[in-house]
Amino acid sequence: MILGKFIESWANLKTGPKIGVGSMFGSDSETIERAYASIIFAKSSITRVLAEHIENDVFTKKIAINATKKLLRDNAKKLYNI
Repeated sequence: MILGKFIESWANLKTGPKIGVGSMFGSDSETIERAYASIIFAKSSITRVLAEHIENDVFTKKIAINATKKLLRDNAKKLYNI
């Protein structure tokens, strides 16, 4: 639920979906099963919120896809220089 609330708050920002390097998804799961469940939950939460915002014309599908890539991959790569 915390992730869903974060995504909802972020998506409602008046400045639009601008995600800085400090915004990314991570998990401290101790098993591969929990890590997998965590990423599935994260993707589901992100998809739900962004789909609602696309349907309500808050932003475009292209913007939502780019924001998702930053949140799930690009920001971590940039932060850790990989």
